[in-house]
Amino acid sequence: MCWVTPWTSRDEYKAKLAAADSPRRGDRDGRGNLSLKALQDFTLWFLRIALDQVEFMTELFDLNNFGARLRRIVTTTPDLDPRGAAILEAVLARGELPRGDAAAITGLGDRMGRTILSQLVGTGLLTSEPRRDLSASACQRTTLTSYFLSSSTKPSRVGQVPRARATSSVAIYQKSPAPLTRMAASRAGDGCAARGRGVEWRDPAYRTPHREGRAMTAADTFFAEAAEAIAGRLDDAMQTGLPRPGFSERETIALACRVLADEGHARTLAGQVTVRAAAGGFWTTGFGAGFADTDAGNLVRVDAAMNVLEGDGMPNPGVRFHLWIYARRPDLGCIFHTHPPHCSALGLVGQPLIVAHMDTAMFFDNCAFLAEWPGLPIANDEGRIIADALGPSRAIILAHHGMLTVGAGIEEAAYLAVLLEQGAGVQLAAMATGRPIRAVDPALAREARDFLLKPSFTAATFDYWARRAARRHPDALARR
Repeated sequence: MCWVTPWTSRDEYKAKLAAADSPRRGDRDGRGNLSLKALQDFTLWFLRIALDQVEFMTELFDLNNFGARLRRIVTTTPDLDPRGAAILEAVLARGELPRGDAAAITGLGDRMGRTILSQLVGTGLLTSEPRRDLSASACQRTTLTSYFLSSSTKPSRVGQVPRARATSSVAIYQKSPAPLTRMAASRAGDGCAARGRGVEWRDPAYRTPHREGRAMTAADTFFAEAAEAIAGRLDDAMQTGLPRPGFSERETIALACRVLADEGHARTLAGQVTVRAAAGGFWTTGFGAGFADTDAGNLVRVDAAMNVLEGDGMPNPGVRFHLWIYARRPDLGCIFHTHPPHCSALGLVGQPLIVAHMDTAMFFDNCAFLAEWPGLPIANDEGRIIADALGPSRAIILAHHGMLTVGAGIEEAAYLAVLLEQGAGVQLAAMATGRPIRAVDPALAREARDFLLKPSFTAATFDYWARRAARRHPDALARR
């Protein structure tokens, strides 16, 4: 017996089956009087149909992606509040849910929670039915009635006929254990386990189990929130909820220099900072002033030819190679170059930075390495070589020399300078054990890098350092 799919007509199946018993087509084609080739053609056609069905049903029952599909339906359906997706995901996890939990799940007030719930019921995505076996209050349980919400109208590979969108074909609401829970338990290897009288479902997308036999609580919802949703909320909160300290442009530069001095970056005059000035040109430290005695009053402002526009003294000659980098990278607003001990040590042994710790993840595919020293960076050849080696990266370790970090602003460049030197120190300590260093998984490193380089995160970290530097070095804010 053949299962005739909605996109395979009964006539087509009968025609294929009849052709399988057609007469042999020559001396080399035969199984008695019938065609072997025709039977093989039917078998291959039948197997393609069966494999396509397996793939299609696997997609429909893919619990890992089902939450994302629910969210997509809510966000693309007119007159639905996108925050209602959290309610659908909670019902997906439990199979049923008390109406009173809607407000806690969405994080909104009772009135808005009821409004969003009514929208979902009104569109038919949810239904509410009274449960007589509860208390006399006739508490209503909200249940999901659309399970097979296909993610697309992706065509079948067999015959390229569009698949029908299957909706409302299975109701999750039952008085027996939640079907999703039972189905998850039947999927070996997905972290499901039978415990006690109920079944515990551990979906890889969640961090805590949801036990059948009790309502979804606010704590369950908190621990079940998807990683993407958490990261998005955190990013929004950091952009709007972290006040900046209000230091001026020149005070910020001075405090950044003091931060790096405290971290061991500027033990001599070999090292520079340049920052694009709001008034045009670049702020930098005057030659003869180290990071440890930089203040808001002893900076100089130079143009693209190193002519002094404001301030006393002359710029550090090394600023020349900074200007090469700015010419190649108009996206940059700040460059730090120093000779700290740990980055310098890696350069001595020809060892690039290995991203093997969370605190260096921002350097994944983002820290170049210049293997040969081009000489003192006070001429144009050195500037061109270093600019070429840096490329699109935000950091570089310079063999026999030191390190350099760049950023859209001084906060990012200083943040990277501190963490690059700290990361180099940790790597050297690990190398000293004689054991191999285990790099972070590339996918995880890339995800961490993108988060740790968010402007709101780098600014918050720098602001913490700047406030501390201002307490330690109040003279940095003085203007002579």
